[in-house]
Amino acid sequence: IDNSLFKDYFGPSNPTEHLSLKDFGIERNQVIWVDNTTDKEMEELISEIAQAEMLAIDTESIVGKNKLERTKCEPASLVQIAFEKKIFILDGLKGKNKKLQETFLDFIAKGKPILGHAIGNDLDATLFSLGFT
Repeated sequence: IDNSLFKDYFGPSNPTEHLSLKDFGIERNQVIWVDNTTDKEMEELISEIAQAEMLAIDTESIVGKNKLERTKCEPASLVQIAFEKKIFILDGLKGKNKKLQETFLDFIAKGKPILGHAIGNDLDATLFSLGFT
């Protein structure tokens, strides 16, 4: 990808040069909102996890609260789970689905990689959002 964000540079970036989903071959219809634990999108997410060789997670939580500031584990506001060609956005308060829990645990038990930035915080928030305590 030819993009100024990959250059060694400090300062404001040009807004026309920000990365977009299209830079990675992902179209808007490949970003899927999961709003209910029983909808078809949840089943699709479960199927993707079961078939994936790796996945990436990112969470969005209450502003200003990081792992050091929390007094207890809290669910994420949003959980983003990405695969090679699909991204699922899960409401962090609606992710408690037994089949999703089982599939996620199976993925972890197989030793498959989970990618992310500040992965400890994101993994804690994801697991709590999925119903693990």
